[in-house]
Amino acid sequence: MVQEDVRRPYVDFTYYKNDYGGTQIKTENDFKRVENISEAFVNQVTFGRIARLSSIVDSIKDAICCVADTVAVQNEKREAVVKSESTMDIPSAMRMP
Repeated sequence: MVQEDVRRPYVDFTYYKNDYGGTQIKTENDFKRVENISEAFVNQVTFGRIARLSSIVDSIKDAICCVADTVAVQNEKREAVVKSESTMDIPSAMRMP
């Protein structure tokens, strides 16, 4: 049986802004959305070893923040593409009746 790590989340928005110096993510809600994904990624590439640590060191927190920045930038790019595709001017001859 897998035991859930009670220290999660490993990084909070305060750490992201003040200690890591993050600038890509503007709000705590936006950070919460990408933090879970970022934590899962770092945990995967470390073969689940994060949960076995007695304490979460700053290098792990920084890695999660770095991935969070990357995820946030990619989300912004994807949203911009979707927005531009949905607002494209389609010639009238190509429009569906």
